[in-house]
Amino acid sequence: DGFAYFVFLNHWAAVCKAMRNGVVETPRPLVEFTFDRSIIEQSLPTERKQLDATTSGIFARPSLLSRWLAWVSPETRGRILSLFAKSETHVFHIADSTLETLHSSVHEFVPEGMRLSDNDVLVALLSKTYAQAQRSAKEKGGNIITRVLGSIGSAVFGGLFRAEEHQATGIVCDIRPRIGIADKNYIGCPLILPLVSSPLGDLLAPTTAESLACIASSVRKRVDSLDAQYIGTYIDTISSAPSSFILPVIYLVEHPTALLTSNQTRFRMFEADFGDSHQEWVIFTKDQPGTVILMPCPPPMKGVNVSMCVEAPVLKELLANEFWMSVTSQIS
Repeated sequence: DGFAYFVFLNHWAAVCKAMRNGVVETPRPLVEFTFDRSIIEQSLPTERKQLDATTSGIFARPSLLSRWLAWVSPETRGRILSLFAKSETHVFHIADSTLETLHSSVHEFVPEGMRLSDNDVLVALLSKTYAQAQRSAKEKGGNIITRVLGSIGSAVFGGLFRAEEHQATGIVCDIRPRIGIADKNYIGCPLILPLVSSPLGDLLAPTTAESLACIASSVRKRVDSLDAQYIGTYIDTISSAPSSFILPVIYLVEHPTALLTSNQTRFRMFEADFGDSHQEWVIFTKDQPGTVILMPCPPPMKGVNVSMCVEAPVLKELLANEFWMSVTSQIS
């Protein structure tokens, strides 16, 4: 998971810097970590809560294809999945002051007593903007190669003739604080992927503070529902078959309108120093279209950087989206 990745990267950098400076005894980690996954099972309650219909439906559809994709190596699996989507990664910046203003305007329309996070607002903004850009690109025809490959991919994974009426937005969530093991320094991908399903008609409507509030409220309710009982059922489900982990990936490929978001703004991305000073830039490699990663900004910038993996025609429509470009600026 991202937390473990940057802990490793930053300590690796510290060791390399010490060695380059002639330090005989390299620095040891300030904390000790555990890799024993049984800590998760031991921390789960005996009670269980039923999964939502979308999530249970994803895991109820194992197939020969899913078993085969789970069996091949990660490298082979990545090459296969990348065949069906030609995408590129770009980074947009949202300034602190802009996000604060946007958050305040959205909060005026949420139910009384509900408190939204910045992530709720950003996921809502991304859901609407991505849906709108996709629809505009589709109406204008897009790239013939992209359309053909996308159709082949949908056919292979079973979604060619399924009309999209909703957008599924996946929100990567860390279960450690939700099951009481945040202080255990556990490393081993303790993540789940709850989905927020939004009608495409709502997402395609003009973007306003009120329309964003509706989506952001759904995101907040979904994230708040992820208690230990729900997580227990989720883990039971993905542990029931060795190939279960690949089923959410197949679902995202099957549904071209799907969006996957991961908030990594809390990770110390710009602290690694291998001996030549801190890095000046971080960007994620190409991934499936619709993959969005929220990142911290390199000093002295303030705000959030948004790494978006999209197809070229969709990027063109993003840059033409008036609301999106009023709150962001493209930096790569």
